[in-house]
Amino acid sequence: MSDSCRTVTSEAMEIRGGSGYIEDRVFARLVRDSHLGSLWEGSSNVIALDVLRSMRKSGAHRVLADAQRTLLDVAHPECAPVVAALRERWDVLEARGEDLLAGDDTHAQTRCAAYTDDLARTVMAPPCSWTWRRTASNTVSATGRCSSPTPT
Repeated sequence: MSDSCRTVTSEAMEIRGGSGYIEDRVFARLVRDSHLGSLWEGSSNVIALDVLRSMRKSGAHRVLADAQRTLLDVAHPECAPVVAALRERWDVLEARGEDLLAGDDTHAQTRCAAYTDDLARTVMAPPCSWTWRRTASNTVSATGRCSSPTPT
């Protein structure tokens, strides 16, 4: 995910005509901070091994899936197609996590990087992001309608 972050912010800076690598505005900070994930947290493989350790120690994949499902439970009925797709995705991810834990250590370590990437992408899916949930929650509260775009 750290690599994706750098790519996205670099392309965004290019779209804006190179604006902002040295200034201290929000966009410039995003570009600079996008490099910190791999520098500060370690390589993607190190992060994946940390995810695997958390899964083994505390069932973190189950906790995350349950938390995401709880957030989906409060979605407006108009969001049902998106909610159904995300709920199914969390079911699959939880089952894949159990598969990782059931296999031997080599099996788990070999597959954990891709699994961690899939977890991150699902958490950041537009209808599941924290910003969307907060905005949608406020909008649904005010209007009674789901304002989220359906992902393609």
